[in-house]
Amino acid sequence: MIERWQQWTGRVVDGTYSLRQYLGGSECCGVFLTERVPRVNESAAIKLILAEHADADLILSRWADAAELAHANLLSLFHWGRCRLDETDLLYVVMEYAEENLSQVLPRRPLSVTETREMLGPMLSVLPYLHAKGFVHGGIKPANIMANNDLLKLSSDGIRKSGMAIGSSRALSVYDPPEAASGDITQSGDAWSLGVTMVEALTQHLPGWTGAAQQNLVLPGNMPEPFQGVARDCLHRDPQRRMSVAAIASRLEIRIPSGQRPDAVGSPKKAEAPKRVAAPPKRCDLTPYVITAVAVGLALAALFIGPRIFETRVKTSPAISASKNESESRAKHVQKQATVTQKQPARETAKEEQGPTGSVPAASSPHIDTGAKKYTGNVVRGEAINQVLPNVPQKASDTITGKVIVKVGVSVDASGNVLTTTLVWPGPSKYFANLSLQAAQKWTFKAAQADEQDVPSEWVIVFQYEQTGTHAFPSETSP
Repeated sequence: MIERWQQWTGRVVDGTYSLRQYLGGSECCGVFLTERVPRVNESAAIKLILAEHADADLILSRWADAAELAHANLLSLFHWGRCRLDETDLLYVVMEYAEENLSQVLPRRPLSVTETREMLGPMLSVLPYLHAKGFVHGGIKPANIMANNDLLKLSSDGIRKSGMAIGSSRALSVYDPPEAASGDITQSGDAWSLGVTMVEALTQHLPGWTGAAQQNLVLPGNMPEPFQGVARDCLHRDPQRRMSVAAIASRLEIRIPSGQRPDAVGSPKKAEAPKRVAAPPKRCDLTPYVITAVAVGLALAALFIGPRIFETRVKTSPAISASKNESESRAKHVQKQATVTQKQPARETAKEEQGPTGSVPAASSPHIDTGAKKYTGNVVRGEAINQVLPNVPQKASDTITGKVIVKVGVSVDASGNVLTTTLVWPGPSKYFANLSLQAAQKWTFKAAQADEQDVPSEWVIVFQYEQTGTHAFPSETSP
């Protein structure tokens, strides 16, 4: 079925939504890049679900309910309904575009205590809002904690009314509370899911249980307090004994950001009244493979160089660029370099001083710990001398919508030659990630100096791909 998803790239759903690029999925779900209609040039995600594998009426009803919710830390749903491609009956939902998610970060490193608190803040704002309206999220886990610009947001297409049966199309996981096995999803189940996610975010490991009835909770040994105590109180098998969302915020001393916003979406266009479709017992994970499916490395999505919620922030050095319009004047090119060099640090500084509601402040963004020697004497920064840009074929360039960003970490020896290159941020496409690695390996540098001697250095090169050209932004991170 995954091959069929890919073959549907370029098709149009419901006569409106073009499937621009296949971004990832499973046997029963596929996610594509599309454009929000009627808004021109606004990217959105569209998820297709095989109707034969789904509780169709239930899912369409849930999407209709979720679309009426309005919170700064919830992804918006725009349109949903039924469609048919090549004699295949499908459900589809068009949702807000999200750039990255927490599950892409945790395989590389855990969150710090500060980052975890700031990740939990928006979640602890969303959940009381949902619960007060009689809903539960029912799917809190790293893959559903997303970054959209500078806001952390939870997915919305799994939201359901409290007490609603989970349905036969949903496969259970460790993030689901024990009572979900009997089909019950309640507000205390969200506390369980949040507890599991918190453990994983801090330790990169999931909690475990031992004993004949799996009653004894086992947490990773590196779980710090007070998070360890909160996790234990969230992960009681008895729902009545679990910690409330308000108590979690109080115990962790987390300031809850104000979350509710006016509904900027308007009244979503609803599809025709759903017809009842019998759901077979076969299960399928309906967790949204939102456009943030960088993990599968297939997207060609619109990204930008601005601050990332989950990714490394570096000060930007002067950019180099290769324009496909060679007639462009050198003066304009130099002016563009100066604009990027001067404006971006100022923008980052402003965001560090006061981040938007629900965002993780820039000061707490992940730092690349290179393990390089720390020098106590006078340090002179190095310089990128031979800056090689990737050679992007026109055919590949034409597939780009907006910007594609790849960040490459580079280790440089005391002679200024590249020793190793690694992907700090792979971006949404393996193709462009590989181009970036190949180009970075050809760079040469003027060595940094410490104590009046040439020393090794560490760099991050941000490659920015657009239809109009490719740019590179080198930044020294050590010494």
